[in-house]
Amino acid sequence: MKECIVVGGGAAGMSAALTLGRARLDTLVVDAGRQSNLVATTLGGLLGHEGRPPAEFYEAARSELARYASVELRQGEVTRAKRADDGSFTVTLGDGRQERAVTVVLALGAEYRYPRVSGIDERWGGSVFHCPFCHGWEV
Repeated sequence: MKECIVVGGGAAGMSAALTLGRARLDTLVVDAGRQSNLVATTLGGLLGHEGRPPAEFYEAARSELARYASVELRQGEVTRAKRADDGSFTVTLGDGRQERAVTVVLALGAEYRYPRVSGIDERWGGSVFHCPFCHGWEV
């Protein structure tokens, strides 16, 4: 049984996994790879990564976590999580496999719902932004 299963491999999930890994806790990170900021050209407001392309950040995070033997990164989806009578969790993955853990961290990120306006898809993250706090400096 794992100590923790982290659902989501975005910045929050990777940060949680780093902390758990440094504590030498047996951790599984399950990531579907659909981070909402991947369409942006750069990151903003993430200390040490200002101006870095999101895909580059995630690749660096995965490489950094690979140094921790207690952290396993797995591509996939979690379709269900159920708490057992003993307080542990059984997590079902999209491929049907199940994993058990003492704790679960839900780092599910954000889903941006932008208006259906002609041309917005091509400009999203480049000249159309969802968050003035995140990208206001660049604009």
